[in-house]
Amino acid sequence: ESQGIFGINVMVSEEMRDDAKIIIGTMLKVREEDPEMKKRFKVLVTSAGDPLPWTDVLKKTDLVWMHVMPSVKAAQRCKKAGVNVIIASGHEGGFHTSWDPVHSIVLLPAVVEAVADENTLVVGASGFSDGKGIAAAFALGADGVQMGTRFLATQESDFHPNWKQAVVDSSDRATLIARGFVGPARWLKSPRSQEHAKNTLAKSPGLYIGVPDDYSTLDMSLVDFEHESMNAVYKGDKDKSMFAAGESAQRINDMPKVADMVESIMKEAEEVIAQMPKLLV
Repeated sequence: ESQGIFGINVMVSEEMRDDAKIIIGTMLKVREEDPEMKKRFKVLVTSAGDPLPWTDVLKKTDLVWMHVMPSVKAAQRCKKAGVNVIIASGHEGGFHTSWDPVHSIVLLPAVVEAVADENTLVVGASGFSDGKGIAAAFALGADGVQMGTRFLATQESDFHPNWKQAVVDSSDRATLIARGFVGPARWLKSPRSQEHAKNTLAKSPGLYIGVPDDYSTLDMSLVDFEHESMNAVYKGDKDKSMFAAGESAQRINDMPKVADMVESIMKEAEEVIAQMPKLLV
């Protein structure tokens, strides 16, 4: 078992707020009571919601607070909340995506220009899976990148083997957007996810034009379908599974060990960055 530093991600969307309060409260309590936990648990990532209500709780700790968000406006709210690291997540990302899609090459430099300073770091997320992506993110002003789909498809990843293999097997134009629990989500294309996309268009069309669901009128068969599909993943039922992944899935064709993957990615990034000055003529 690893004894290194780790972080935890908690969704803080309006639908999840009560659960998030319990989860975060419990984590902080355990962390204060257990010296080993306090030494290792150093990062908290919040996502899919407003960071501002969490300022009073999280700024009392020595945790590095990261928040995932999809727009300049949301980044400015993160800065107001006191978030240490703002993760700018573009529309290419897997699973939860923004109601108003902005892709990384537009979003990332805009967020950097709006909020980055010596106290506020900006990390690029969505579409990054290799050294070329890291070099591009640095060129756009980022302090680093977050890779989700790439780390999912590794030997150490504890995602279901079917999910990992589905990423490796994906090809060009491998994803689609359909409903995903709290809003739009990016899934790998399959007969199951295509059925869900058709149902989303028929029963929750606002998702495709940035209009959030009204849960008082939402056809809950959509939600039931999502739960059934995710439960099927962990039961190993491929036919009823939906696998979330980012657009970068089409660039992933192996399942390496994490250490080997990181070494390879950083080597490529260094090589690309070293070549950049030669492009200036």
